[in-house]
Amino acid sequence: MAFVSKRNFKSFINIVLITVYILILIGGIVRSTGSGLGCPDWPTCFGKIVPPTDISQLPTDYKMQFAIKGKEIADFNVVKTWTEYLNRLFGMLTGFFILILSVLAFSYRKSDKRIFWLAQFNLIAVIFQGWLGAVVVSTHLKPVIITLHMVMAIVIVFILLQKKKYLLEEEVVTKTLSQSDFTLLRRLSIVVMVLTMIQVVLGTQVREAVDHVAKGLLEGEREAWLSTLGPVFYIHRSYSILLVLIQGFFSYKLFLMSGVNPRLRFHNLGMIFSVLLSLIAGISLVYFHFPRSMQPVHLVAAVMLMGFQYTCFCDINLLAPKKNNRA
Repeated sequence: MAFVSKRNFKSFINIVLITVYILILIGGIVRSTGSGLGCPDWPTCFGKIVPPTDISQLPTDYKMQFAIKGKEIADFNVVKTWTEYLNRLFGMLTGFFILILSVLAFSYRKSDKRIFWLAQFNLIAVIFQGWLGAVVVSTHLKPVIITLHMVMAIVIVFILLQKKKYLLEEEVVTKTLSQSDFTLLRRLSIVVMVLTMIQVVLGTQVREAVDHVAKGLLEGEREAWLSTLGPVFYIHRSYSILLVLIQGFFSYKLFLMSGVNPRLRFHNLGMIFSVLLSLIAGISLVYFHFPRSMQPVHLVAAVMLMGFQYTCFCDINLLAPKKNNRA
């Protein structure tokens, strides 16, 4: 007999999803504020479980004592240290939630092994993500490792969404789409997902270019960053127009069908919100010289968009004509 109801299990998945999105936002704040090395060691911070709040609490030779690969660390900055520390604490909370989810999934080890094994894989993924966090520090914030760290966060989001999909498959569908509507919407959903994935890859390249430029130019020269980013930035910016147009057409078509399923309408609104948020953040980055506050917003909006696109894809599949109902 299951020791957790399907409704409660699904609700807890939603809680974990929100937690992961918040963690991605915090991770973006860490990166945009340059707080990644606020704690130069891992899993402790300056050798302590609770980091210092003042430089007087550190040894006089702390720069060499906590050197990374022989390089002295920067001057102690309490804001950066605690920003990174809070990021780690929230990461631990997220990991704990996913551990609970893996335990609760034992309720499905016989009734739906897919949910059970996905939950265990989810736990392995978050452990790997924690290890990657340590590698980010030990490699002195190597851009490619930071990008991999972000990609793993997206993978964790999709594992959670896939578990929700399996749970929703058990629900009884009273209304379905016509064959023509189903075919069109399913194809559009695949197109926007592929286009968004390409845009996210381009975005990671822009982010790495920004990191490289930031090392060569002073903080006060942010207005000069744009001219030195290279062609990848202009491709990323121009490509967004194509993505927004196709996404807009997809959302319009979904609105015409929203009476079929309220959940599809909600997820469509989530897509629209994510696109608008990403656009506002992206425009702000370009025209206001890369404000720190907009960088994490742009990132989390893109990840949310991918999540809502996938949930819409799953919703559409569940509304397939009976003879073509797909898993």
